[in-house]
Amino acid sequence: MVKYPDLPVVVGSSMSGMHVSDALSREGIKYCLIAGGPPPSIPRLGESMNECASPDIWRHYGRLYPQFFFPKNHISLLNGEIATIAHFGDPTRPFQETVEGFAHRPADFQPLSAKYLIHVDRVGFDQALYDKACSESNCHVIQGKIARIIHDSETDRITRIELDNGDAIESPAYVFDTSGPRGIVANAAGVGMESISSEQYVVWDHYRRNTESSSPEMSWW
Repeated sequence: MVKYPDLPVVVGSSMSGMHVSDALSREGIKYCLIAGGPPPSIPRLGESMNECASPDIWRHYGRLYPQFFFPKNHISLLNGEIATIAHFGDPTRPFQETVEGFAHRPADFQPLSAKYLIHVDRVGFDQALYDKACSESNCHVIQGKIARIIHDSETDRITRIELDNGDAIESPAYVFDTSGPRGIVANAAGVGMESISSEQYVVWDHYRRNTESSSPEMSWW
């Protein structure tokens, strides 16, 4: 069955896919979201984003989802066999001051990176973005996996997206590929990928914030 011809298509339900979906909905653009299902409740890259990305994400979603944003005053680093904790927070800032308090700031208020490092609880945040995208009237959600993408080399366009359930999308107006390193659209177009380093084994963990009363006493606190 051919579904939603001539619409923009967002491939993937990652955080980047949800940002694209939200941007399309805000502009009143009808589009199709191909999602393999809701995001899993597992640790993932981006819980401790840098001082630029975290405030920018809070600027868009902090007032809508304050429960997923926390002030952060240190980060941990592992370089080979050396483990380090770097303290970035302003020691004069009250510990109780949280990102929720920013809701009363002017709309153009920008957190200062040296004072307001922000931690994003992506386990809850990603699910909230997914639920928001799927509930928008402009979003047509297709639960399924892509079986094949047909690329027309003469026009350099994606002409057909076939799903594993037999459905297909003909002549998508635009395809936003948020499938990450898989790059399924790039692969269909014959765009290669060059590794810039040897393969590395990476493990992610998810940390929940301790309350002030349960935090251990530290000599440098």
